Amino acid sequence: MRIGEVAAKAGVGVRVLRSYEQQDLLHSIRSPGGRRQDPAGAVERVGLIQQLCAAGLPSRIVREVLPFAGSGEVSPRLLELLGPNVTAWIGRWRTCDSA
Repeated sequence: MRIGEVAAKAGVGVRVLRSYEQQDLLHSIRSPGGRRQDPAGAVERVGLIQQLCAAGLPSRIVREVLPFAGSGEVSPRLLELLGPNVTAWIGRWRTCDSA
């Protein structure tokens, strides 16, 4: 999927996607012609990034939390990453998710 398609489906601007890529939150591949191609699941990943950021997590923490997002488990490492603000962040994340 091309960057414009991902942006439109995710409801964000192309600049947001490029920013996420620069922050190592989103990954794309390049075609032989140099065009950016986002993998399947990119729209859902952008939505999750948006929710985590809306819950108040800084991008450095979002980057670390993303690998745990698909598992549905709360591991000790995830709790360590979230630190003392874990209860507030989880509460805000649930609020964002239900909105």
